Amino acid sequence: QELLVIDDLLSALVGIEGRYISIKRVRGKEGYVVFQIDSSMDLALQVSCDHAEKGRIYLGLANLLLLQELTRRIFPLCEDFVLASQFVESRSHFKTGLVNHALAAALRAFLLDYQAMVAQLEHQFRLGRLSVQGLWFFCQRMMSSLNALAVLIEKAMSNNTSGSATLNLLHSQAKAMAGDSAVRSLLEKMTDCASAAYLRMLERF
Repeated sequence: QELLVIDDLLSALVGIEGRYISIKRVRGKEGYVVFQIDSSMDLALQVSCDHAEKGRIYLGLANLLLLQELTRRIFPLCEDFVLASQFVESRSHFKTGLVNHALAAALRAFLLDYQAMVAQLEHQFRLGRLSVQGLWFFCQRMMSSLNALAVLIEKAMSNNTSGSATLNLLHSQAKAMAGDSAVRSLLEKMTDCASAAYLRMLERF
């Protein structure tokens, strides 16, 4: 059963539903989704435990709880990816402004790196070298970065920012992440990309 869950999680990491993992759209909020463990997972794993040897039932239940817990820990990363992807798609048009367009391009490049990481994990899985614990370990490296971008995106979408307002938001978010050098560096990179578009726009006037 663990293999099926890992396969589902690898799909969920790029916004795709699986056998035991479903996606629920949040009504009234564009790009917002909630990932859920389907009740069929509980039933399937419980049946496996019921048919196991008596001495292995408790071990099976313990593994079930661990599997579900680690799965839920990975869900926020999946949700942040979907939100970021939605933002990129909605802001990749010049009508949303040059700054937003440049920010979307920078975000798209980041998401491509993220998807490359998922592809590497899929390769390890096909080779039989990836457990749920291993998947969780690798995901932790991306969680803080993608979550910081998700927070930025939520504020940009709720305030419908553009131009200098988007730049001010980027600056404030980067400043707020002073304690995390990697995330701050990422946000500063996003700021530089968006600022370049803003400066080019000013030069035209």
